[in-house]
Amino acid sequence: MKLYSCCVLPTLILLAACVSSSQAAPESISQWFDSLMPVKGSSIESEIVCYNLPYGAIGFLSHLLTYYTITLLYLKRSPWLPWLRLTHSTFDKVLASLTFLATVILSLFTIVRCSSRWAFVLIAIWKLLLALTLSFCAWDAARVSTREKKYLADASLKGGKNSQYEYDRVETAEQGYTQTGYPMQPRPTSSPPAATAKQAVLAFRTNVSWWWLFLYCLGMTIGFVGLVDLVLSTWENQDVRIVTYVFGSVAGAGILFTIVVVAGCCYCDDDDDDKSGCAKFWSVGAWTFGGGLTVCIGCVMVFGAFYSDWILGAIAHNLVGVPDSGDGISSILYWAWFGVKRLPMFAT
Repeated sequence: MKLYSCCVLPTLILLAACVSSSQAAPESISQWFDSLMPVKGSSIESEIVCYNLPYGAIGFLSHLLTYYTITLLYLKRSPWLPWLRLTHSTFDKVLASLTFLATVILSLFTIVRCSSRWAFVLIAIWKLLLALTLSFCAWDAARVSTREKKYLADASLKGGKNSQYEYDRVETAEQGYTQTGYPMQPRPTSSPPAATAKQAVLAFRTNVSWWWLFLYCLGMTIGFVGLVDLVLSTWENQDVRIVTYVFGSVAGAGILFTIVVVAGCCYCDDDDDDKSGCAKFWSVGAWTFGGGLTVCIGCVMVFGAFYSDWILGAIAHNLVGVPDSGDGISSILYWAWFGVKRLPMFAT
C-alpha cells in the first residue's frame, strides 16, 4: 500500500498535466524537440517561460516540504509518519534513487530550455543541487537505518534468554577488546541486560552525514549570483521591490535581535569582569560580530530559496505560480518536478 501511494501521487500529477494540455502530436522527432524550446524573448519577463520549475506560492510550498523532509530524515524519522523511525531501508533507497534520476533529467531539460538567459540557468542549477541534497540525505538515512537494525539485533534488544551479545572483537595489548571501527569497549563475559545493550547501541549509532548540506551551500552560492542579476534587472517591477523589502526586513530584524542578545550576554558575563575595558570591548565586539554573521548566513541559506520563489513569481506576474495551461510541456515539467520531490516523504 505504501509503494502504491508513493507511486500514484506523481503519476496522477503527471497525467493531470497531460490531460490539461491539448497539443497536437508532432509529425517528427525533430519537430517535437523544436516545439519544446521556447521562443527567445526580448526581455526577462518574456523569457521566464523557459523556467519550468516551481516558483511563487507553489514553489514556496515545495521548498517548505523539502526542508521538512530533510529535517525528519536527519532525525531518522519518517516524514510521512514522524512518530515512526525509519526501518524500510531498501524501499527508502528506491525512493531516493527515483528522486535523483527524475530531478536530474527534469532540471537539465530546464537548463537547456533557458540556455539563452544565464541567470535562469544558475537558478535551475541551484534547485538541482537542493534536490540532490534531498536525494542523498534520503539515501544516507536509509543506510543508517540498516546499520541501526543490525546493531539492535546484535545487542539483543528484543530480549530472550538465548539471545547473543557478540561483537567483532580486536584484542589490544592495553585495553582488551573493541568493536571493529568503534571506540574501545570491555569484552562482555555474558549477555548483558537490555538497558546496557541499549546504551551500547546508542553509543555506536551513526547519524546522517551533514556533509550533504555543503552541496546545497554550493548551489545557493551559484544561484544567488543569477538571482541578484534578475533582481537588479527588474528593479522597476513593484512586486520585486516589495518582496525584497519584506525579506530584507525579516533578515535584518533577526540579525539585529541576535546582535543585541549576544552583546548583552557577553557584556554581563561575570567571567569577563577581570578584563580591562578595552579587552572586554573587543571580546564583546568579536562575539557580537560572529553571532550576527552566523545569523546572516543562516537567513540566506534558509530564506534564500523562499526569496527566489517569490522573486520569480513577481517577474512572471504570477505570484501563485500556476503554470500556463496553454504550454503543455511546461505544465508537465512543472508538476512532474513537484511530484518527484515528494517521493522521499514516503520513506518509512
